[in-house]
Amino acid sequence: RAARLAEDLANGAAPIQAIPLADATEHLDAEIAVVVNATAAGLSGDRLPLDPRRSAPTCLFVDLAYGRRTPFVAAARRARRATMDGGLMLLHQGALAFTMWTGRRAPLGAMAAALRTAGLALPEPLTRGTPAR
Repeated sequence: RAARLAEDLANGAAPIQAIPLADATEHLDAEIAVVVNATAAGLSGDRLPLDPRRSAPTCLFVDLAYGRRTPFVAAARRARRATMDGGLMLLHQGALAFTMWTGRRAPLGAMAAALRTAGLALPEPLTRGTPAR
């Protein structure tokens, strides 16, 4: 499924590739800009067979789990790589759902404030092009 999704997303604009988890570390190199963990490993606290030190120093590591520091994110931080959790994805999925259901533009600021009030850390400011750390 992941390979087909990567193929659909790539559409020639940028190379996107789904890598089997067992082979992930051997594929890390200077060409990789972003590594996304979309597995449930972070929810159970399982470590992934991945060594972020093998990636470029500018590589961003994203774990779609949110609200907790997963072993994936912790390993990337120890390797001094930029990291991001799934909090922004949650926010924007909610915004998209709001717009689809109501036909109105979602109040992103109010939604982000509600998530922060609930204890979810989101990067500031929420603007395009601002990397999360």
